[in-house]
Amino acid sequence: MLIGAHCSGGVKASVEKAAGMGADALQLFTQSPRAWKPPNPDPERYELFREQREKAGKTSIEQVREFVPYTKGAISQKAP
Repeated sequence: MLIGAHCSGGVKASVEKAAGMGADALQLFTQSPRAWKPPNPDPERYELFREQREKAGKTSIEQVREFVPYTKGAISQKAP
């Protein structure tokens, strides 16, 4: 069983926070949860995420999952 948490800080800081608490899994927002517009991809930021995960040891954080922004979750098949 994996134990993890939603860690604030997004791609920049979430790996360090998860590793610091001994988590096996990590869930993070990759963009603002209240905005429709995604951020421009920053290859350096994602490379830093990979490096931080390597430093923590891939066996330390086995799973990484993304939160879907709240606005996408507002769709329903039932009328109000």
